[in-house]
Parts: sequence; structure tokens; C-alpha cells
Amino acid sequence: MTQQAKFTVSERDREHFRKIGRYVVDANRAAREEWLALPGTERIAKSEQLARRYRTRERVEAALAEDNPAPLYKRARRLGLTNR
Repeated sequence: MTQQAKFTVSERDREHFRKIGRYVVDANRAAREEWLALPGTERIAKSEQLARRYRTRERVEAALAEDNPAPLYKRARRLGLTNR
């Protein structure tokens, strides 16, 4: 069995990664606020567009087998929450 190398992390490195973490938190917060500021109908429409964009045959088959979002969008349309 070989001895594992010891890696030391300087305080400067730690602060650098803390800074990156703060940027990520701030960016996520801004994106969340922007998303929540949209009307519900627009959020549903954008969500459906994203779902369609990343749909592949394998994913569709898996979704049909276990977690199909179609009933959610169908209900949203029935309730008048989206105009598609």
C-alpha cells in the first residue's frame, strides 16, 4: 500500500474559494429573484420550453416510465395558467 500524498491548502486558497462561493450564491439569488418576478404563466411556459429542449428519446421513455410532466402542463393549460 502506498502512502497518500499530503496536500496543504493555504488560507489564501481557502479565501479564493470562499470568494467564488459568494459569487455563486449571489448569482443564484439574482437568477431566483428574476425567475420569481415573472408571472406564473410565463414561468410555466419557460419551464415547458426547457423541458422540451432537453428531451431526448431516452429521457422521454424514462419519463413515461416514471415521472412524466405532461399532466402538470395539461392541468396548467386547463386552469388557464398558460396559453399554449
